[in-house]
Amino acid sequence: MKRMNPYPKTLVATLILSAALAAGVLTGCGGSDDGGSSTLTPEQAQALAEAEARANAPRQNFAGTVDGTDAYVGVIAYGAELTAYVCDGVEIAKWFDGELDGVNLSLTAKDGSTLDGTILDGTLEGIVTLADGTTGQFSAPAAHFPAGLWQLATETLRVGWVVLADGSQRGAGTGEGGIKKTLPVNTGTGTAGSDLNNAPAAPPSAPPADPVPDRLRKKCRAIQQRWLSNQNKEQTLDVMLHSQLEVEDWADTGCDGRFGSIGGAQV
Repeated sequence: MKRMNPYPKTLVATLILSAALAAGVLTGCGGSDDGGSSTLTPEQAQALAEAEARANAPRQNFAGTVDGTDAYVGVIAYGAELTAYVCDGVEIAKWFDGELDGVNLSLTAKDGSTLDGTILDGTLEGIVTLADGTTGQFSAPAAHFPAGLWQLATETLRVGWVVLADGSQRGAGTGEGGIKKTLPVNTGTGTAGSDLNNAPAAPPSAPPADPVPDRLRKKCRAIQQRWLSNQNKEQTLDVMLHSQLEVEDWADTGCDGRFGSIGGAQV
């Protein structure tokens, strides 16, 4: 069962490769005097810069309650990109993806539900309007680990848990069959319950640096060393693609949650 990539967009390596194909840089095997490597076009370089910015963007985390309901709301801002989740664990499980406009956000879920809010003095306040017209005001203070929005993706479900500062949480999975109740996420081990095979869940923000399992630390160090090695090479298309694959591996392994961005982490 694969850990959810915390970034709401597609694999960055695919993004760069698609840009290369669109620009006509990759035209087949061989054919170049330098052994087949190609430097980036301005369009590819821009796409790469945007991908790296998403990967290394600072996170803002908020978690709170929706008035008049049992639902909690959790929001993560990766730079300007947002992921929000409203859940009561039973009947409400709504995902919202979008962008932050300064301190304001206006998001729409797939079923037409909306979430609008403003960040004021470190607290996100706003209103949720469900597709059936039901509304609820919410207030979500800045969340500090382990509070916030935890996430997991399986082959059939997108799962989220909103954990508040007092440790209480609301969680559920959504898929083609509707809402699926789930066991609580274990914020101590960073894993889902036995109903989801104790799979690792993406944390809302970086936890304390220690304790970190030695095996995880070694794996993250190896990923970072490969990435750093690529930075010292001539930045051909192939090298840049491999660098982005290391960024993705860093996120998928959970290194970002433990140590922060790959470029500045002290592993």
